[in-house]
This record gives sequence, C-alpha cells and structure tokens, in this order.
Amino acid sequence: MMTTAAESAHEDGRTRVLCLVVSLPQRLTRETVWSVIGQSIPNFTMFLTKKSKLPSLIQRIADAENEGLSHVNLSRFDYILKVDGDTVLGKDFVKNNLIGDPDVVGGGSAMLIKVSAFNEVMNGKFYAECEDPYIRLKFQMAHKKVRGYRDPPLYVGNHPLDVRYLVDLGWLHYRLGWTPIHVASKMFKKPPDSLKEIFIVLSYFVACLTRPKKMDTFGFVRTYQIRSLARHITNALWRV
Repeated sequence: MMTTAAESAHEDGRTRVLCLVVSLPQRLTRETVWSVIGQSIPNFTMFLTKKSKLPSLIQRIADAENEGLSHVNLSRFDYILKVDGDTVLGKDFVKNNLIGDPDVVGGGSAMLIKVSAFNEVMNGKFYAECEDPYIRLKFQMAHKKVRGYRDPPLYVGNHPLDVRYLVDLGWLHYRLGWTPIHVASKMFKKPPDSLKEIFIVLSYFVACLTRPKKMDTFGFVRTYQIRSLARHITNALWRV
C-alpha cells in the first residue's frame, strides 16, 4: 500500500477528501495518479495495490478498500473518493461533483461518498459482497441524495474480459432484486458490450433457479423496477 498526503487541515473549513485508488500495480496508470493528486480540492490519497486472496473480484475490491480505511481516522474526512486505477479525472472533478452537497455521486470507475452518510448507512465499511450499485441502492433506501456526475471522468479504461466477474455480477443482480425483464434488456446493448452481458444474464437466470440469499435491497429494487415498468407500459398505451 502506497500513500501520498495532501491532507487539508481540520480547522481551515475546507472539504477533506480521502481518495482510495484500488489497482494491481501493473494496471495503475500514470495518468490516473496525476489526475488524482492534482485535484483542485486537495486530498489524502491511498494507492491500494496489495493483492487480496478472496475468490471474487467484488470481494477483493471491498477487502482492499476496508484495508485502506483501517489505516486512517475516517472522522477527519468529509468525503471518500473511490477511483479505478485506469480512470482519469479532470482537475475539478471533485469540486464540480460536490456542488449541492450530495451523499453519493457516480459509481463504477469513480465514486464520491459523504463520510457522515457512509457511517450511518454502511457502518463505516464496504460490505464484502457489495459493488457500487449496492452502495447507491442502500443510500437511496435511506433517502440520501444520490446523483450522477456533473463532471464525468475524462477517461475510463477498457477492462479485459473477466468471465468470473461477469458471472458474479449476474448473481449479484438477482440478490439485489433486479427483475428478469430488466436483466434480459441488457442483451440489447451494442456489441461488444452485449457479448459481455451474456454472462451476466445467464448467471442471473441460474440464480433465479438456485435462489441464493437475497440482499436487504431486494424488495426495494423489485418494487421500484416493477413500478417503473408499469409506468412505461401505461405511457405507451396512452400514446397508442
């Protein structure tokens, strides 16, 4: 684990950001490093490069992030910034995305999370089997302010095909509460994304048969998606 400090003082009234960059050393790009430490709002950056022995990528990421959190006093920070090792941010990424005082911004390649809400909703840790969608859903269930990017990343790397990760995502979709029709719709993406989605969809329908343990978001997601689908059908019928 490598760290570089540019931590703003607690007394100066500035926003304090803890940045967690999780990446194997060979996948951490120079552009990512400079874009993180060069933010217009200073941050305390931790490059978490230690390889976890847990079986799935989802678990390994959460394990690395929690390992990083164990070395800092989280109460000294206002926000956590999670960044992939091949994502490049504009220098005002943090500044622009914190407009409006959100609780969660973005997901996937780069995500901002308010520490006070993180402590309340997630008990100050990343759950072993949670991906970014789970975090967003937990915050939505708690009626927190969840938002997309005002200022998206400049570049997001193209990850190599990881069948095990895609299978785990399909399994996770079932446990989160996704409906079959919402998962099946992934197949209509343009190639090559649609090819990757095949593994997610197949894994999801296997989970429908084997019924692994549901997450606490299951009812919330299922209800939201069914209502959303009903609205689309109703609007379509009205147009006819």
